Amino acid sequence: MSLTVILILGIAMLVLGRKLFWLFVGVAGFALGMYFSQLVFPDLTENGALVAGLLCGAVGVVLAFFLQRIALAVAGFLSGGLFVMNLMRSTMELSTAMSSVLFIVGGIAGAIFVSFVFDWALVILSSLVGAALVTQAIHLQDMPLLMIGIALVGILIQAQFMKKPTKNDVEA
Repeated sequence: MSLTVILILGIAMLVLGRKLFWLFVGVAGFALGMYFSQLVFPDLTENGALVAGLLCGAVGVVLAFFLQRIALAVAGFLSGGLFVMNLMRSTMELSTAMSSVLFIVGGIAGAIFVSFVFDWALVILSSLVGAALVTQAIHLQDMPLLMIGIALVGILIQAQFMKKPTKNDVEA
């Protein structure tokens, strides 16, 4: 898939992940489909992985519209899993089994996190996914501190959107 598309999706997640909930769930599903299709089928072409990603992303979008809480838990699981796995992969060589374990552990943590703090979970998890996509697109996924820094920028940007207008912000 084009690195430009990955970069655009990553930036969209960093800036608008909470506002565009359906996009967040769709991108998380897309990233999962792309990653696991290549893991399960190592000889799969880039177009095959793209199709798998698009199908998983479409399922995520449908879930987001009709089953919001379930979709959010699934997105939390996928986002937490992808972030933990990518972060650990950037610091050490991981076997397929270890990658799967890290994905599941991160996924469970992400799903639990989303269940308790809906808005902030969306902000944080969409920023983490956005940071992972951005660093992947610019070929710097092996720099965990950069990934965390980009995620923090996304969190700060989205937190500004969450601020409620105060009495002083409203014009007379």
